[in-house]
Amino acid sequence: MRTAWSSFSFALVALLLGAPATADEVVLRSGEVLVGQPAIEGQTLRLVLPSGETRTFSLSSVERIRHDPGVAPVAHGLTVDAAAPPPPPPPPPVGGTVERMGVAPAALPQSVPPCAAPCDPCPPDPCEDPCDACKWDGPWSLSIGLAWTQAGGNSDSLSFKADFEVTYDLAPWRWVTKGFYVYAQTDGVTNTNRFFLESQVDRKFSGCWYWFAKGSYDTDSAADLDYRVIGTGGIGTSILKGPSYELRGEVGAGVTAEQRTLTPETVDPSAYLGLDFEKEWDKAGRLVLDYDFLPNLNDFDLSLMRFEAKYELPLSTCLSFRMGLRLDYQLEPIQEGVDELDWLLSAGLGVSF
Repeated sequence: MRTAWSSFSFALVALLLGAPATADEVVLRSGEVLVGQPAIEGQTLRLVLPSGETRTFSLSSVERIRHDPGVAPVAHGLTVDAAAPPPPPPPPPVGGTVERMGVAPAALPQSVPPCAAPCDPCPPDPCEDPCDACKWDGPWSLSIGLAWTQAGGNSDSLSFKADFEVTYDLAPWRWVTKGFYVYAQTDGVTNTNRFFLESQVDRKFSGCWYWFAKGSYDTDSAADLDYRVIGTGGIGTSILKGPSYELRGEVGAGVTAEQRTLTPETVDPSAYLGLDFEKEWDKAGRLVLDYDFLPNLNDFDLSLMRFEAKYELPLSTCLSFRMGLRLDYQLEPIQEGVDELDWLLSAGLGVSF
């Protein structure tokens, strides 16, 4: 009898010693839930199941470990839930560590800082600015501006300007089309009625170098300009480029056709030289400078220079305050009474998409 009791006691002790002392619940990112004794070895989680089977998983595939009460928690490398009132976690060091089983911090994946609402889930998905709703996805962008002034009293005046710019930018191609319309009158007499349209296509072929083709159309009935059509093409390069600025230079050749009310049409070959500069500040706006020189190869007196400066100050994600100055200078117009210099100063609001 004593011998049988001793044998039963020995078997019971052996069974208790062989059973898992603790049972942690491991939740995988796939949704599978397993129970066993976990151990972390480098980038691998080894889990001993109650049946004695051992399974291994990559740490990146583990969503969380739910720990048995009284067991020191795995902290900051993985999400941890406690079955009982959880023990207070230690202050997380930068990058996060696992404080169980002697795992070196460098052997574990670095923690990802939590995203701010409304991001869900997070991580790994990056946060999205809820104010970016007015931004188009992809290579397209659109900008529209409007300026309006009116005065009355001893003299009545009215001026109106609308402009737009459409950009497609997807390497190696870049296409920009922009234009504006200006109308102004004083005491009922129209002194400006001008429309301008320009389009340019760039094709990068090596490093900072690209081919370009550009065309423009200009008309102003108040200045007796029926039309001016210019087509150019050539080669360009990025002369200076930094994180927030770029200076580009272009050279080429083309054709200029011009018709004014009291003079015959002229069609002349022309050379082309262009400089474009753009600078952006995080919160202080954007500055654009554009200079074009088109020397007329038949009659240098008909050579044309254009300069445009634009400054945009952001008021919100999509709305901005804009100021602009444009100068158009022809060395010596054929028609009498036509000014050599046309200039336009404007201020207004713009919306970008």
